[in-house]
Amino acid sequence: MAQEHTRNYTSTSCQQIIRVDTAQGVVYRGLTFLDTINDLLPTVFLSITCLFLLTQLVLNIKEDFRTLGQIIFFMSIVTMLLISTIKEYRNLDQLDEIKTKWNKSENKELATIIADRLKWTMLAQKQDYLIVRNPWRLLSGGENITILFSDNSIFFNSSSYPINGATRTTLTFGTNRRNLIKFKKYLGEIESGTTPNNVFASSRVDA
Repeated sequence: MAQEHTRNYTSTSCQQIIRVDTAQGVVYRGLTFLDTINDLLPTVFLSITCLFLLTQLVLNIKEDFRTLGQIIFFMSIVTMLLISTIKEYRNLDQLDEIKTKWNKSENKELATIIADRLKWTMLAQKQDYLIVRNPWRLLSGGENITILFSDNSIFFNSSSYPINGATRTTLTFGTNRRNLIKFKKYLGEIESGTTPNNVFASSRVDA
């Protein structure tokens, strides 16, 4: 049964897909040891910074409230960023499944249309998946988005790559979640019929 949910892919794009397990909701990529270390860097750096600030708080416990307040203020910010990077790291290469009422071919067409209307740049377009990029702009640090299709389901993953496909980061400030929300919002509008015109017909006319 597990074999039915596991598919192998190859891609020459900056996000090489090796294997997808839709049952587990995971994309397995051809990551090197250095890629894995790079994924951990923000969490490690923020952990060290947090420990340093905690040490300073203990050493300066007898200082005035202003000094203590400054240390606590910065430690609170670092702690929130640390929690955010840990959550992002745990969600790396995780697929969010979006249920639809369309078949695989229609889901691919819909995903292509939505990516275009969200002004996401196409990086790779294959039979079973798309890789698109949300470029640098307000509230976006640059994310590469993998979208896979099957009958009645679209699988979505967004990862932050500030410098195209060179390096990935978990310090995202929520951009990956916002990409998913925007995609689901537009898809919901199409399903509910609130998007004007027939989306398939209009896209074919534009083509």
